[in-house]
Amino acid sequence: MRKSFLAVVMLFLAAKFAFAGWEMPFGLKLGVDTPETVKKVVMANGGVIKEEGNKTIKQDIVNPDIYGFKVENLNVDYLDYGMFWFYKGRLYQIKYVYLEWEISGFYKI
Repeated sequence: MRKSFLAVVMLFLAAKFAFAGWEMPFGLKLGVDTPETVKKVVMANGGVIKEEGNKTIKQDIVNPDIYGFKVENLNVDYLDYGMFWFYKGRLYQIKYVYLEWEISGFYKI
């Protein structure tokens, strides 16, 4: 019993310190920030919201609990656009799509 408790405590401390120095882009926090907060932050960083709405599961089936928006012109090198997704009003995913350099120019990854 004592060894398993010690193992759980050590695992918790290892996980805590493993991510201690990791920062989210623009100071955003998963599970905390709301769409309004994220919109203010991305607009302050030059972002322009191009599309927004609820997530489509199939052709005409929409999940009302998942809302997101596509942002272009963020101040991030080689970024084509970013997607910010919210579940029940809280940020749960940030997806970036970058451009990659090729001899003929840029193309999407």
